[in-house]
Amino acid sequence: MIQSMQDVEKMAMKWGFLPFFECGIRGMSIAEHTPPELWFSDDVDGPWEWKGPLIGQGSLVYGKFFDKKAGFVSLEWVGHLINYRRAKAVAPLTPKEKEVYDCIVGHQVLLSKELKKRCGFVNPRLPRQNQLEKIIMKEVKPPRKKAKGESFDGILTRLQMSLRVCIADFRYNYDKNGKRYGWGVAEYTTPELMYGDEIIMPSCSPEESYRRMFLQIIQKFPYATEESVSRLLKF
Repeated sequence: MIQSMQDVEKMAMKWGFLPFFECGIRGMSIAEHTPPELWFSDDVDGPWEWKGPLIGQGSLVYGKFFDKKAGFVSLEWVGHLINYRRAKAVAPLTPKEKEVYDCIVGHQVLLSKELKKRCGFVNPRLPRQNQLEKIIMKEVKPPRKKAKGESFDGILTRLQMSLRVCIADFRYNYDKNGKRYGWGVAEYTTPELMYGDEIIMPSCSPEESYRRMFLQIIQKFPYATEESVSRLLKF
């Protein structure tokens, strides 16, 4: 049972891969081992608040790595996941994905709201309108069409799933009494910038990286099915 931040770190280091929420392999998530009183409490921190400090320890990489959901990967295994995922992400980045990625690389670390603004995902603020003007504008303004698959959140998820991008930390707001509030805003970077180039490419093929990761998970969770492990590891 998880009772502390250290428990999460030990679990992630032991297994190599630690999804935040249920992933199709019984028992392989933070959520399944955390008591209810540690979730979103005003009195005590829990896994949600420990994410940033755990990243700061330097032994775990965090992001949306597991079927588009968040989790940790240990430094021992992240090189293999990068090796496999980047090889399988065969489609080139779209122009907007490349813009977001290049913006992160150019600034090394960027808050999501700043990244969103710099890459043009924030609509300019319009002058305040009265109720009649709002009704008129709604009637005459054509509906805005979004390019399929080009939402800001979708782009960031794909960049994380391909291990091109990870989360560096979370920034919180504080009230006048110094009490933290809100969900925390993610800061994005790349694995290379945060952990160094040496973790990126193991001296083996992507297929060998997949085989080793597969065996690691099966060893820790022998009842896991081939399908569930494959779904967890694949892009």
